[in-house]
Amino acid sequence: MYCIELCTEAYATHYHRGCEETIALYIEVDTIVQQLGLVINAGHDLDLNNLKFFADNVPGLLEVSIGHALIADTLYYGLENVIQLYLRQLAAKYYFIGKLHCSVFQVENPTNNKPILFGFSACNIT
Repeated sequence: MYCIELCTEAYATHYHRGCEETIALYIEVDTIVQQLGLVINAGHDLDLNNLKFFADNVPGLLEVSIGHALIADTLYYGLENVIQLYLRQLAAKYYFIGKLHCSVFQVENPTNNKPILFGFSACNIT
């Protein structure tokens, strides 16, 4: 399956101004992407405040990259709690499609070769 990655920085930056206006361009792109037989990956500044609305309104969305927000929220709520919070944001989207899969990626720090938490991805696996 081929995908296109959408940068959601503009959406996240302007989300507080009004959801409908902010999401309009992404919905338009989603329509075109689906007509081409592709799916969407999205990321950049998606967080607990704006993720659910984005996921609910972009039907072709298959995966979100939310590593930065996940790490920031983990400092306040703990990793286990944060993963559950993000999965709840995406649960409605994937409820009827299939199994929701959560992955926490781990990479090595190049300076000391110790593992560090890198990112989080939630996607549909059928």
